[in-house]
Amino acid sequence: MLDATGTEPKAKDEVHGWIELREQIKDDQRQGHRQNKSLTHMNQLSIVRNFATLRIKGMRHMATSKAVTRQ
Repeated sequence: MLDATGTEPKAKDEVHGWIELREQIKDDQRQGHRQNKSLTHMNQLSIVRNFATLRIKGMRHMATSKAVTRQ
């Protein structure tokens, strides 16, 4: 099956938890600020980081999605 870019999806060797994901996003945000990434890109990282933070706090997927949408 092809993804949106038209390439085959790559299999992930490891699955990381929400805490690792949030730390990676924080690093990506720092790097994005240094590289003057677009506001859209930075907003997308913030949305994913907020989702990860709420999941770490124990919210379920749907409740988390609704909370992020309200933000």
